[in-house]
Amino acid sequence: MKKHLRTLLKDGRTAVSASAASFPEKLVADERAAITIVAALALPAVIGLVALAVEFGNGLLIRDETQRVADEAAYAGALAYVATRSQTSMQSAAQNVAVLNGVAKTAVTANLVTSPRTSTSQAVQVTITTDEPIVFGQVVGFGGSVQIAPTSYAEIPSAGSGGSLCILALNSSGAGVTLSGGTSIDAPKCVVASQASVTVPCGDTITAEDVDYAGSKPTVSCAGGIVGTVQKVSNSDPLADNAGIVAANTRAVANEALASPTIASPPSGTNITFDWSNQAVAEARSAGCAATWSSPTWTLTCPSGGTYSFGSVSLGAASPSISTRAGPPRRPTTFRERLRIAGRL
Repeated sequence: MKKHLRTLLKDGRTAVSASAASFPEKLVADERAAITIVAALALPAVIGLVALAVEFGNGLLIRDETQRVADEAAYAGALAYVATRSQTSMQSAAQNVAVLNGVAKTAVTANLVTSPRTSTSQAVQVTITTDEPIVFGQVVGFGGSVQIAPTSYAEIPSAGSGGSLCILALNSSGAGVTLSGGTSIDAPKCVVASQASVTVPCGDTITAEDVDYAGSKPTVSCAGGIVGTVQKVSNSDPLADNAGIVAANTRAVANEALASPTIASPPSGTNITFDWSNQAVAEARSAGCAATWSSPTWTLTCPSGGTYSFGSVSLGAASPSISTRAGPPRRPTTFRERLRIAGRL
């Protein structure tokens, strides 16, 4: 019997037979295996994200390893430069350390630059540049390579050479280190430095481990005037932070600010000469005092309670000769004077 297209329900309604539904309607209504379709559509995107995550992680790992090699190469280059004062030796040392760690020599560059931490110091800058191929990213169409270029710095002491400073001219506006008159500086194991410039005329010489200057380029009138590495380096005062020097400078500034004391002017007074001429009698009287002679002593007496001013007080000649006016000549008498001052002056 032919199957009816409509089925009568108990409540009088009719339902469309499943066999009569169209295929598109059945496809839309059927939810079986839906997750498979979604997974198939999302799988390329998931694979791409995983590939990029793997590539990113691998890039970070390679960068950290390369950064470590750059640090070691910069340190080796700094040691070589301090020992030889040669940038060629510095470059070679940095490259050799990189090669020992599996990095091609051509990927390493080493330069002497101003320290990024201290502007008055130099540093060895090492950069390692490598191109790492993208492997997993090719699954989703990301090919080629990514460049990794870590940089490291190794600072060199502010003396510019790592050697000790034996001469340092700190005044940047002064003449710096200037030789003349056939002067020779022989300091092969230390540094001659100037915050200004260095001037070496003909007949003068400087032999040093380094000759540093911070101003204009050194003036060397004759060949061989400077024996050593000449470089533009700024040097700081090595005693600037010394506690004793700082305290001494502070005291010097304070002393310089002190006002000069006023020099007292001595009052003028009466000059008295005690000798055989008896002029002291009149001179003492003019000062308000009395002078008496009792051989061999002069006595100066001034009334108590007063103020008396005297200028120069002097005793006469040690051995004057005295002769009588009349009668036969007598043997000269030796005149020896003594002074006694009485009263409260």
